[in-house]
Amino acid sequence: SVSDNLPSAGQAEMVSALDQNGPQYLQNPIVIAADWIGFIALFGSSLAVAYKLVTFKGPDQDDVYFFGYREEKMISVFVNLFAALAYWAKLASHANGDVGPAASVTTYKYLDYLFTCPLLTIDLLWCLNLPYKFTFGAIVAVCILCAFMASVIPPPARYMWFGMGITVFSAAWFNILKLVRMRLEQFVSKEAKKVRQSLKVACMTYFFIWLGYPTLWVLGDAGVLDSVVSALLHTFLDVFSKSIYGFALLHFVMRTDKREFIFVPLKPSVEKIVVEDDESTSSRAESTRASKSKIMIGSRGKKLR
Repeated sequence: SVSDNLPSAGQAEMVSALDQNGPQYLQNPIVIAADWIGFIALFGSSLAVAYKLVTFKGPDQDDVYFFGYREEKMISVFVNLFAALAYWAKLASHANGDVGPAASVTTYKYLDYLFTCPLLTIDLLWCLNLPYKFTFGAIVAVCILCAFMASVIPPPARYMWFGMGITVFSAAWFNILKLVRMRLEQFVSKEAKKVRQSLKVACMTYFFIWLGYPTLWVLGDAGVLDSVVSALLHTFLDVFSKSIYGFALLHFVMRTDKREFIFVPLKPSVEKIVVEDDESTSSRAESTRASKSKIMIGSRGKKLR
């Protein structure tokens, strides 16, 4: 019967949540313009970062494939590229009138975040040689899954998912910040301080811009922000958290590689007194001479609070 084909109240509410107030909102010229800006900024950033990395020839300018053998440094390229594809999917949906399954912009957005946010975390921790790279990357993915559920499920379940997500997010955010601060405190030499500023910009973008996403969710759910304003602010956060962050971290990575920085594993423990024999002392002296041009970040016996 016709009544059997009609969506229930719960289904209708879920569809409304998925479409964020329907095609009228998606066809707003301001939203379409914002999506074009997001696509151009993110796609352009991926090309620019890729070009800079591919053409970098190492500290002595004699290694054509310097980052080809250090592909973990290419993560920011794929972060920006995948985010750009998410915006391209939105633009394709606009071209089709934002009807049917293609209008589920929430799905595009969170598919983007599920891929890029863990990669951003892994990228930052990898560049600084910090522990738990993939552990924190996986935890961030859990946060994104919770955020997706909180965006598509009607209340009260949506608030349960949001509560779970913000709890995991807060724990991860605090612990990642703690690790990064420990590394920043080790930038004490004159050469290290020269490159520290670009790292600070990347870290500020990572830690403070990310706080904007749960804030927008709360404001949107409370009715303080309408869908158009929310879309504009999400585009702003996406560009800053991926493009600006990517360029800042790229600047830091290239400067540290030019100066051959070596990030020693963190040793946040009490100093240990090591008694060395003549052979080990000689071996260390030879190793020091071999790497005298390299800059060590994080001394072996440094106490960290």
